[in-house]
Formats: sequence, structure tokens, C-alpha cells
Amino acid sequence: MKKLRIEIPLILPEVPDDKDACVHNFIELFEDHKGIDKVHVMQLADSDVPHLCFHYNSSEISISQIRLIAEQIGSSISEKIGHKLIEVRGIRHPRQARNIELKLKELPGMIEVSVSASGMIRAEYERLKLEETDLLEALRKEGLSIPSKSVDAKRYLQALKGELIEKTDKVSAHEHSHGGVFGEQTELIFSIISGVLLAIGFAISFIAAVPSWISIVFYVGSYFFGGLFTTKEALERVSKGGFEVDFLMMVAAIGAA
Repeated sequence: MKKLRIEIPLILPEVPDDKDACVHNFIELFEDHKGIDKVHVMQLADSDVPHLCFHYNSSEISISQIRLIAEQIGSSISEKIGHKLIEVRGIRHPRQARNIELKLKELPGMIEVSVSASGMIRAEYERLKLEETDLLEALRKEGLSIPSKSVDAKRYLQALKGELIEKTDKVSAHEHSHGGVFGEQTELIFSIISGVLLAIGFAISFIAAVPSWISIVFYVGSYFFGGLFTTKEALERVSKGGFEVDFLMMVAAIGAA
């Protein structure tokens, strides 16, 4: 019994690993062919991209036939099911990534989607119900820019691996631009404005000649700039059936006010 190894993306473009159901569908279809003992996924030590390992009888099927059949089955699957690996800029932290992921899952025809705080997006969808342009437009509506509409599988996996090792979204916060008024500095600038307004409001509250309502105006402004992003993301999460501790913080802040 001989073996042949082929990288998954060479058979199913923009499918980086066996987490995709199409990989398992491919294996089931391929194992029915004469001369094939079994097909399975394996990870080579010197490669970031998983391989499909074909166990075959060389007296019944050749390497060229295996490659041809693999190409035919892969094309047949890809005609019905679309796969995209996309790089975006504008995701500030994992919480925002989860909110965007929830919205993308609501797109008609979307089978599975994952959004990483590193800016990598993986989508699997029905071509008859959802087009690539619709997916890209949905991302732009979230205030994200798209530097790459088609990411190499190896680069995608390396990005996720790096994010796992770091266990932090600092890289995302510094390397990716935000979709706000001041670009990538929007949230930082809003926080600074919030602090300045709070300080001014607190200071003038001790000045007898200044009406009390003026300091209240500054406090309200501080609440607005300081809580805008947190409130927006918390409400989006709750509206999708999720729950974040930020929502409790927001309610507590309103109560304290």
C-alpha cells in the first residue's frame, strides 16, 4: 500500500484545514473509488498547512489518476460551496470580532464563518444564495477595510497561530485601522476627551459663580465619549442573544448617574 500527500488548499482553494465540513465530504466521496484504501488528514511537522493523505494500491490506481479525481471532486464541491479567507482591518478586540461574526452568520446562505481579532475572516457559504460581493459589502458596513480579499491558507493559519500564542489583541489594536472619525485613534481620542470633560466638570462644580447645570453638561459629555463604543457593542451583543459583562457595567453606570 502506497501513500500520496496533497495540501488541502490545493484541492479545495481557501480551505485551510479539516475544520471545514467540505473536507470530510471530499474524503467520503474519494474513498468510494477503486484502489483507494483510505483518505485522512495529517499534519506534517515541516508544514503549517494540513495535508490529505491517500492510501492507495498502485496496481489499481495511479498517482496521476488520484490527482485528477481529487481535482474533479474538489471542483464539484467548490461549484456549490464557496470558501473565502479574507483579511480586514478595523477590529479592535475579540469582543468586536464576536459581534461581527454574529452579524455575518445572519447573511442568507452563510454556512459557517469565523472572525478573528487578528483581522482574519474565514467564511463558508452557498453560492446560489450568497455572493462574494455581498460578503465584502457586509464587512464594509461594519467599518472594516479589506486589504486582501483572498488570503493564502498558510498565512491565514500563521496569523491564527500567532494570535493564540500572544493571547492578547494588542497586535490587532496597533496594526489594524479603526473605522471611526479619527481612524485607528478614534477610541483612544474619545477616552481622552471623556477624561478631560470629567475633569472640567468636576473642577467647575466647586466654583460658586458657575451654575450647577454647566458641570452636569460636562459630566454628560464625559459619559457619552467614554461609553459610546462600550454601549454600542454591548447592545449589539444583547440584541443577538449574547451577553457581555459590559452590559452590566453600562446598566450600573446609568444607575449611578
